[in-house]
Amino acid sequence: MAYQVSRSKHIKDVLELCDEDGNVVQTLDIDIDADVICTQYRKRQIEIINAERQLKEVQRNGLQSDIDAAFFAYGNAVKEIFLLVFGEENTKIIIDFYNGQYIEMSVQLVPYIYNVIAPALEDALKRRKAQVKSAYKRKF
Repeated sequence: MAYQVSRSKHIKDVLELCDEDGNVVQTLDIDIDADVICTQYRKRQIEIINAERQLKEVQRNGLQSDIDAAFFAYGNAVKEIFLLVFGEENTKIIIDFYNGQYIEMSVQLVPYIYNVIAPALEDALKRRKAQVKSAYKRKF
């Protein structure tokens, strides 16, 4: 009997970008190797959370220049997580689709990342931990 090994499954999805009337303008194939991005994903997620906190704080009691800087930091954090999750080519398509409107873009796509991609990443991590655990027959 042969010993078998296999590559881990990628997270695959299709994202449709639609115009104001609901017509599909662009279809993006999403293909994520969870093993590759998990560590960086968490780092990017924390950057978005921190940028959101900074933005709320500055909006409460900041100067206009502080608000502009906070919006820039938030937009950059969103762009970085998009690059990680969607890849460079798809991120460019998304940014072009939204004409650089990072707030509208994040309102539409951050929930997709949190509600679809993040749970898939968590499942992939759980599967990987179980594989490692069973391969070495000890608890980690």
